[in-house]
Amino acid sequence: MVAVTDDRDAALAELAAEVPGASPQDLAVTPFLLIGSPRQLADQLRRQASELGITSYIVREPAVAALEQVLARLRN
Repeated sequence: MVAVTDDRDAALAELAAEVPGASPQDLAVTPFLLIGSPRQLADQLRRQASELGITSYIVREPAVAALEQVLARLRN
């Protein structure tokens, strides 16, 4: 899931309310979700590459436009 938002905490809390047993803190560190501003998403991808060794992702077509901003930040 990819969600670009200026209020990451609220988006995580909203999603956690829909996922039984998950806290916003749990969701914030899962590599299966990218939620936040373009800068936060770029930081998350860098952190996951460093800490988890994840360097490639497959995303569904609806997320591609949102990730273009993130990819531009990663190139810098």
